[in-house]
Amino acid sequence: MSSKTDSIRALVRTSPVSALELLRRPGESSLTRMGEANLLDEVVGRYEDPAVAREVIDNHLTRERQIELIAARGDLPSSAALVVDQDVVFEALLRELADDLGEEHPNPVEADLENGVVTRHEQVDPFVIRAWAFKYHERHDWPELLLRLVGEFTVREHLVIAIWNDAGCPEVFDEPPATADDDYECDDDPGDDESYVRLTDDLFEAVGLDSDGARTTLSSLIGEERAMHLSRGAIDEAKRGIAERRRERETAPLSSDAARGGSEATKDELDI
Repeated sequence: MSSKTDSIRALVRTSPVSALELLRRPGESSLTRMGEANLLDEVVGRYEDPAVAREVIDNHLTRERQIELIAARGDLPSSAALVVDQDVVFEALLRELADDLGEEHPNPVEADLENGVVTRHEQVDPFVIRAWAFKYHERHDWPELLLRLVGEFTVREHLVIAIWNDAGCPEVFDEPPATADDDYECDDDPGDDESYVRLTDDLFEAVGLDSDGARTTLSSLIGEERAMHLSRGAIDEAKRGIAERRRERETAPLSSDAARGGSEATKDELDI
């Protein structure tokens, strides 16, 4: 571990604000982008009150810089992601979605974002949104985030579509809801049919959704023919892409020296 990294870790313990100052501009800390994101998490961890942590971040880092650092950790656990402003979180998510559109778009952030909304909604991957939701649903303002639009769908609608498709597009309700339209169709009681797939409550609750409300939302989307059907091949490809990005983030070098091959113990450097 480099002496520079040692000094940064000591600075976090003795003066977290001074450590935060190292993140004002990229590259000034001798850390990689992932190392800088980890440093922000460590600084946030020094404050018991999330409101105080957010005030410190807002006072020392620009909104753009916050977005960069939150986006760096993606769907990995992050204490900073739970305290920064909601717009920072949402913009970081949009950047991940734009990057996910593919190499054929040379500048996906500028090409496919319009007023904070991904405009090419037919190619937005709802599984990326679900991957982020496993972490972000712990935010106090998660109900508000669920209502934000990504293309023609809200975050909430993307989530229920992803959950439904991943389960194989089964019936939304085991029995039709009392408020369902008369033309809502539902299979009879499957009995002991082991091939029957149910949408269990835990699938929704894992991303901070009320099960009954999520089912009602999904039922409406299906009735309006807005809930797209995704092939299992497309779903598996999306999951592979998410897993690969996660592995890259988890194994990324944290210091500039490590990135240049100057250290083999990269996971020990500011490993927060």
